[in-house]
Amino acid sequence: MHKMFNFFLPTKIIFGCGSLNFLPQEIHSLLETKSLKKNPKCLLVTGKCSMKKAGVIERIISSLSSSLSIEITIFNHVESEVTIYNVEEGVSLAQKIHPDIIISVGGGSVIDCGKAISGLVHQKGSITEYLEGKKELTSQAIPSIAIPTTAGTGAEVTPNAVLINKEKETKTSLRSKYLYPRVAVVDPELTITLPPDITAYSGMDALTQSIEAYVSLGANVITDAIAMKSVELIMKNLTTVYHDGKNLSSREAMSYGALLSGIALSNARLGLVHAIAHPLGAIYSIPHGLLCGLLLPYVMEYNKKLATVAQKYSEIAKILLPNEEKKNIESYNTNDVANFVIDKIKTLLKELNFPEKLRLLGVKKDDFQKIVYGALSSGSIKFNPCKADKKDIEEVLNNAW
Repeated sequence: MHKMFNFFLPTKIIFGCGSLNFLPQEIHSLLETKSLKKNPKCLLVTGKCSMKKAGVIERIISSLSSSLSIEITIFNHVESEVTIYNVEEGVSLAQKIHPDIIISVGGGSVIDCGKAISGLVHQKGSITEYLEGKKELTSQAIPSIAIPTTAGTGAEVTPNAVLINKEKETKTSLRSKYLYPRVAVVDPELTITLPPDITAYSGMDALTQSIEAYVSLGANVITDAIAMKSVELIMKNLTTVYHDGKNLSSREAMSYGALLSGIALSNARLGLVHAIAHPLGAIYSIPHGLLCGLLLPYVMEYNKKLATVAQKYSEIAKILLPNEEKKNIESYNTNDVANFVIDKIKTLLKELNFPEKLRLLGVKKDDFQKIVYGALSSGSIKFNPCKADKKDIEEVLNNAW
């Protein structure tokens, strides 16, 4: 019998090539439920330039202007790793213009920023108080729509926003059911212009999320099925889109895999990779997906000593092995099968030109204590299948260094 579990996903998902065309009618449906003035207002949250260069922002504005009588204000000050200051600036703007809807178009940081603005705009107190758990969000003041342009974080279907405090060098997750976007519009065509490095980083972030959710203490039969499908899609398509970004079928598979990773993690939670990656990213400003990919095999090595984890790695092996070998997997040593999966991850990272060690990214051992402290205070570490203390985290860091 399976243990009792909960599964929650309040976000409506519109997936597929060309799905951006459905944005106007989704906005209309959301606004219909509100008692609005004649000319509703929209806050469009995006990055500094990439989506503008790709013509996506102009396309959205043109589409909304022609089909809806809506006033659009653009907030494009979101950094590659969203900071508390970015959110404060966005909240201040939202309080001035009083938008009826927030649309976030971009990568995970942009979507996290939009979600945080939607949740915090009418709340009292500082953002830090909510990050530190001193206060809790009580409602989603403004409905939000998330439009991802990377295949990575799955932020379009998660209840959290990861924010950096540059002064304290911390990276913390603001988490609440009120942060779920009302609608996620996932159009793989928007990822076509992603450069190879961002494709690789975002893809490895999604893969890490799915593997961590799969072995998480919060996993259940539904999240297992979702995470496993995500792993399969990403492992089979990431190198293709890395070398051939215009391969639309593989881009679609990656967008689907990333979406599934977000659904899995939002219910099962994450683990030690993310617990370590967050303080590392806050201190060194290294791309999150790059850190996740580099750390993943080292954390998998640490977790495989638990029999239940090694068994789950065996299940992953079944989707990676040739068909003629799958039937023989039960006769293999579980540890050998786990090593096979870890080696497959390492091979993938080499094909994506990831560095093998943290020192190659400029990480200094002098900062290990600060990183360990940050990891121990992370919510993700509570769901890692193998309990990790200060000594264990130091061991993983030393192996990865």
